[in-house]
Amino acid sequence: MSARICHMSSVHPPNDIRIFRKQCRSLAANHFDVHFVVPQDNNDEEDGVKRWGIPTRTGRIRRMTRSVYDAFKKAADLNADLYHFHDPELLPAGFALKARGARVIFDSHEDLPRQILSKSWIHPLLRRPLAWSSELAENLGLRALDAVVGATPHIAQRFSDLGLDAVAINNYPLLGELDVLETDWASKKRQICFVGGISTIRGIYEMIEASEISGVPLKLGGPFLPATLQNEVINSPGSTNTEYLGFLDRPAIAHLLSKSIAGVVVFSAQPNHISAQPNKLFEYLAGGIPVIASHFPLWRELVEGEEVGICVDPANPSEIAKAVEYLAGNLDVAEAMGHRGQTLVRERCNWNTEERTLIALYERILACKS
Repeated sequence: MSARICHMSSVHPPNDIRIFRKQCRSLAANHFDVHFVVPQDNNDEEDGVKRWGIPTRTGRIRRMTRSVYDAFKKAADLNADLYHFHDPELLPAGFALKARGARVIFDSHEDLPRQILSKSWIHPLLRRPLAWSSELAENLGLRALDAVVGATPHIAQRFSDLGLDAVAINNYPLLGELDVLETDWASKKRQICFVGGISTIRGIYEMIEASEISGVPLKLGGPFLPATLQNEVINSPGSTNTEYLGFLDRPAIAHLLSKSIAGVVVFSAQPNHISAQPNKLFEYLAGGIPVIASHFPLWRELVEGEEVGICVDPANPSEIAKAVEYLAGNLDVAEAMGHRGQTLVRERCNWNTEERTLIALYERILACKS
C-alpha cells in the first residue's frame, strides 16, 4: 500500500507551481497517495492529486488563526503518513500534527527573517524585532519536525548549520513547459519582458524607465503586489512604452518568451533577494532568452559565469537600458546566450533533478517511521 502524503497551504492557490504542479504531481506519478489541503471552494482531483478545500479567508489575522485551524483539522482527518506544509503561519498546525505522532516537513519558500525586513506593511521600527523573533521561533521550533526543505541552497544551509535535517529543493522549471525546441530569432519582436509578481521592490519603475530610455517596449505579465499598484504604474509618467498583459497561463508565458529578446529580473537589493534564486530567471533561460539580472554575487556567478545574460545595478535604469540596447543591437549575441541558457536548464537546472531529491527525502523519512 502506497504511503499517504498530505501537503498543506493556507495562502497558496490550488494550482501553485511549486506545490501542486511540481511536488504533488511528481509524488503522484511516483505512486504516492497524494492529498493537498488548500484554500478553495470544493474538493477535486487532478493528475492523481486529491485537493481538499478549506475556506478562503481574507486578512492576516484570520489566516493566521482560523485558516491554520481549518488546515490542521482537514489534514488531521486524512491521517497521512507524512505531512508537508508550506507556510510559516502553519507552524502551529505542524507542531500539533507532530504531537499526534505524524512525520512532518516544513517547506521554507523564503528566508522569512530577511523577508520581514523588506515588508512595507510592517512599521520600520518593528521590522528588526519581528525578524529577530521569527528567526528565533524557526530556529527553536523546527527542531521538533522531521526535516526542513529549503527552496534555495542558502535557505537549506541556514537550517543545516543549526543541525537540522535540511535539504535544498530548487524551484527549477519543468522540462518541456516553457522551452521551445527551435526558437526563430528572425521572427522575434524588439521587446523585453517581465513575468511574475509586479512590485516596487522587484524593480517595476526601474524597468519602465529603462524601457523608455532604450526605446525597447516592455511587456508585463502577472499580478500587481499590491493590486492597488496597477493603476499607479499604468498611469505613471513614462509608461507609454510599457504594456500590461494581465495574468498569463503557462502557454501564454511560453509564447511571450518566444517573441522577446530578453527577460528582466532586476529585484532591488533587499536582504531576502540577495541570496534568492527567482524562478523567473530560470524560466527565461528555459524559454531560450538571455536574462538582464541584478548584480548580486550569487546571480552574477550564474548569469555571467554561464554567459547567459548581463548583470546590472538594479537601482540604475540607465545601466539596465544599456544592457537592453546592447542585446537589441546584437541579436546574434543574445541568441547565443539564449541557447546556452536553454542548454543549462535542459542538462542541469530542471525539475527532474529536484524531483529525485524530494522522493529520496520522503523515502528516508518514511523508512524511519516506527
